[in-house]
Amino acid sequence: MQLKIITIIILSSLFPFVAHSSCGLIPGTYPLYSKSKIKLEEQIKVNGNNVAKKEYKPLVAIDINGNVNTNINLTLPSLSPSSFPSNKSKTDLKLQKNTTINHSSEFFYDDIKIDKKGITVDFTGGGPFHIDKLEVKKQATLNFSAGTYFIDELKLDDKNIILNISSGPVIFHIKDEFKIDDNFCIEYPNLLFILAYS
Repeated sequence: MQLKIITIIILSSLFPFVAHSSCGLIPGTYPLYSKSKIKLEEQIKVNGNNVAKKEYKPLVAIDINGNVNTNINLTLPSLSPSSFPSNKSKTDLKLQKNTTINHSSEFFYDDIKIDKKGITVDFTGGGPFHIDKLEVKKQATLNFSAGTYFIDELKLDDKNIILNISSGPVIFHIKDEFKIDDNFCIEYPNLLFILAYS
């Protein structure tokens, strides 16, 4: 299976474009790429440059200066594993306080929901972690250490969510949805890889 970026819906901002004072510049030529489309429901900033509210397609890439290019046919590596692993877990976490989720071997969750403002959640041990839905409803800091994270749906729904890569590489495999509703910051983005299955 070839790497194929799924449809990405961005409602306000993405990656370290504006949100947090310690966010650095995004590395790479095209930090965001989709074979189908990228839909921006509000104007965003990429490294300080405005990208207009619009649906862009097909083969769309946004470069490090905020320029949108279409019909960019990037050669992408094959996914490993070639299909998204199944997750039948019924284990849910609703986090209301600072929490460390530590697994040094494969572990499965149904839903992890963070809905209390100002908490910190640390993912440690490397996993791999299998999470059906990871949803952040309130401003929070998520610290990810080196490891592999299989997430069906990743939803970041509030302002100024900080995703900190404490050690790398951190590899996110996203199956169905990667949704960012507001200002969002990745610290040390060169240690983060986001791969999406279609």
